[in-house]
Amino acid sequence: MVEIVIVVLIIAVLVGLAAPAYERYKHYSFTRTCFANQKTVSQALQSYNLDRNEKRDDYPGVMQVLASGGYIRAVPADPGGGAGSSANYQSTTVNFGITCKTHGALQ
Repeated sequence: MVEIVIVVLIIAVLVGLAAPAYERYKHYSFTRTCFANQKTVSQALQSYNLDRNEKRDDYPGVMQVLASGGYIRAVPADPGGGAGSSANYQSTTVNFGITCKTHGALQ
């Protein structure tokens, strides 16, 4: 019986140590995925503007146009934000011209 209690305590300590690291890596993963989405959408928008000789940057409204035009496969969602979180992407004048309300601009 004592052995089982010791094993359970060891497992509890290991879970207690692993949980914060898991959350930190999950946040880092969401941020990197968001930056990749920003770069992809920015490049797709540049191609769209060049093809049509326009200057369009009305995020998130233009994302559906990019998806229906074949410039991106689907409208990207903000990682961790769930469905419909593409509204977190906004236009900006720095970096690639797009930023996220949650994760910030691509760096």
